Amino acid sequence: MTANAALLRDCLRDELGFRGVLVSDYNAIAELIRHGVAEDLPEAAALALRAGVDIDMMSDAYRKGLPIALRRRRSS
Repeated sequence: MTANAALLRDCLRDELGFRGVLVSDYNAIAELIRHGVAEDLPEAAALALRAGVDIDMMSDAYRKGLPIALRRRRSS
């Protein structure tokens, strides 16, 4: 769910009109690695942000991972 843009952004926000804040479930962003959805923390953070998660509750993925993800994107 944390990286599912079709559900979070397209369905919840666009179709259903939810305008509230989306907070990750505890360590859910970092768990994207364990579940095979992301290779590492920067990829997990980027996927969650693109999907529409506003706040990373606990995994620190946004603070630690997003700067690296941005650097990677600029260099590719």
